[in-house]
Amino acid sequence: DGNADEEFARRVRDAIAALEARGVGFAGLIMDQVLTSDGVYTDPVGFMAPVREAVREAGGVFIADEVQSGFGRTGTHMWGFDRHGIVPDLVILGKPMGNGLPIAALVGTETLLNTYGDTFRYFNTFGGNPVCIAAADAVLDEIERRDVLANVVATGALLRQGLDETLAAHGIAATVRGTGLIAGGDLTNARESVAESKELVGAIVNGLRERGVLISSTGPRGTVLKVRPPLIFQSEHVSRLLAALDDTFTHLAS
Repeated sequence: DGNADEEFARRVRDAIAALEARGVGFAGLIMDQVLTSDGVYTDPVGFMAPVREAVREAGGVFIADEVQSGFGRTGTHMWGFDRHGIVPDLVILGKPMGNGLPIAALVGTETLLNTYGDTFRYFNTFGGNPVCIAAADAVLDEIERRDVLANVVATGALLRQGLDETLAAHGIAATVRGTGLIAGGDLTNARESVAESKELVGAIVNGLRERGVLISSTGPRGTVLKVRPPLIFQSEHVSRLLAALDDTFTHLAS
């Protein structure tokens, strides 16, 4: 929908107004920049910009959740918010940051963080762990050294095309969405009812697991296949995933 961004912003304004009508002050909005848990909605590019403006107009803080979309996941940009052409007030970083080691970060504007620091005290027992910080530093070096973003763009295109073709080959009505190495196969309309579509998605996820490939389901009704592989995924890995998917469908049809 060409008006998706403005419609999204309108609904955010309505939600803010509803809060304030109940006497609840509006503090801010946290947004996953690829809406992964909502069904993988990555487009249109830039649709977060009107939402950010709606938040700021209401005096709130726009917080970009980059735990799933950051560190090159979208391929075209290092951060999901960059893809949408916005500058958030706060950015949340997490799991990919240490490539398996426990580390997270909160990045914000100098004004916002100084205001917080002047008002509140914060202490973290495990903050500043040198091993995890070294790992996070190495992750940034490897992303640059391996030109990971270029690989994400190329391999992601193969992945989405392959998913679309494999689903179609088995007569599955689906919409494939995504960018870079985050893809969603929406099977909501694949069966007569949402319950049947959800059951199909579960069968696919389990069938792939039995064949050594791990994906998951997402979306409010559990009817979207979520594929979010490592950023070093290559074309041969895409081929293996698609072969396992093809075999899963063949087994389900037998």
